[in-house]
Amino acid sequence: MFVEVSHDRVILKKDDKTFDFGRDEVESAFTEGKHLVLLSPSGAELARETSDLSKNKLADAFQAQGYRWRDGDPFANEFRMWVEHAPDLAADVNALFTARRKAISKYDNEEAAELAREIRKRGVYVKDEKKRQYYRCER
Repeated sequence: MFVEVSHDRVILKKDDKTFDFGRDEVESAFTEGKHLVLLSPSGAELARETSDLSKNKLADAFQAQGYRWRDGDPFANEFRMWVEHAPDLAADVNALFTARRKAISKYDNEEAAELAREIRKRGVYVKDEKKRQYYRCER
């Protein structure tokens, strides 16, 4: 992944996708495992993308441009393990999680990432731990 951090925007390029966030959209950033995570002022996850860049280089780049760098996810305690037909999730979100579980089992990381982006569009944020999917809902 390519990451460009400037005073007025953050641009992420991954595969054939580009994610462009204005300064006012990004409240903070942090890494979790191999993922770079960007948070909005409301706590929404703007992006959770895999990166091979070091945590220190990312922290330096964000801090040099005046962005807040966090040591970890301030919402970590809000994530719950997803189970099929989770009652607090809409049917379409549960269907996306089911499709994502299949992609993960087939080691199709690109498809799993795309499905996570679709889930994020619906106000639900997803992360993985040992082939299990965890989620938190938008506040």
